[in-house]
Amino acid sequence: MALTLYRLDSDPVILKNGDILTVPELLPGWELVVSELWPPEFE
Repeated sequence: MALTLYRLDSDPVILKNGDILTVPELLPGWELVVSELWPPEFE
């Protein structure tokens, strides 16, 4: 899965599982691994 991040005055950025989402202008020091946004898959 992928996440597309849109910010003003920037091109969209595509983040995939394992990438880290940060929002330093709103939450300095906060980080989230993109894969944590999706529910876990059970086999």
